[in-house]
Amino acid sequence: MIDAVSESGVQHFVYSSLANYKKLSGGELSVPHCDMKAALSDYTRSKNLPATFVQYIGRTVGVVGADDSCHKYAATMSKVLEREIVYSHIPRETYAAFGFPGAEELAKMFDVQRRFIPSRRLDLIESYALNASMQPFEQWLRKNKARMIALLDAKVLAEKSLLSCC
Repeated sequence: MIDAVSESGVQHFVYSSLANYKKLSGGELSVPHCDMKAALSDYTRSKNLPATFVQYIGRTVGVVGADDSCHKYAATMSKVLEREIVYSHIPRETYAAFGFPGAEELAKMFDVQRRFIPSRRLDLIESYALNASMQPFEQWLRKNKARMIALLDAKVLAEKSLLSCC
């Protein structure tokens, strides 16, 4: 380890990692951009390199600001934005078929999160302990209400112009 550190000049490695989704799903689903980050974290630990994974040396902290259901987020958005926001689950196969670059990988990532990570409650508690100034979702949304409404309005206008041109 000392040779590798002295050769590279790296004194301390700070890295934002992710969970290994292939392991989380029992080998069912691989999400390369997550699995590769987890592999790099494992490698760093195996080499005993001085590293920080989000906050602490040698420890990974899942940074979470809220842990609600999608239906609850939609209800909060409806209340704050004063518009009807409805959550509608999109099956993995449907999302993967959207055809944009990375759609299949994102579909797998969302599926692993939905099916294999039942709660992030402990990460949420730890995140607030590390940073007491974090904002709950509703508070953040209220602070960013005008921006969110502008984004929604822009989306509606874009959809209307697509429909009117055809």
